[in-house]
Amino acid sequence: MRVLVDRPLKESMAVKVEAEDMLMLGEVCYSIPSETGFEVGLQLEHSLVGLQELARLNQQLLAGWEAPTKPDVTGRPILLRGELLEYKVAASRR
Repeated sequence: MRVLVDRPLKESMAVKVEAEDMLMLGEVCYSIPSETGFEVGLQLEHSLVGLQELARLNQQLLAGWEAPTKPDVTGRPILLRGELLEYKVAASRR
């Protein structure tokens, strides 16, 4: 990917590119001066699309979910609505 920016970027620098409904991660391949700034070439490694839909689904999931009333502590951290909660998961029987 090639982008135009207002300042030079170092080669191999990690970058995050955010577009309307997309997030891309990669690194700088080159950065050369141009008439209106700096032309930067990016090697993209990862991309995530559909962020708005993902946020909507996440809100729906969290809206209907409630925390356990009495968690058993085992040292396994679980992120729960932005707070760290530790609890034990019962082993499944086969």
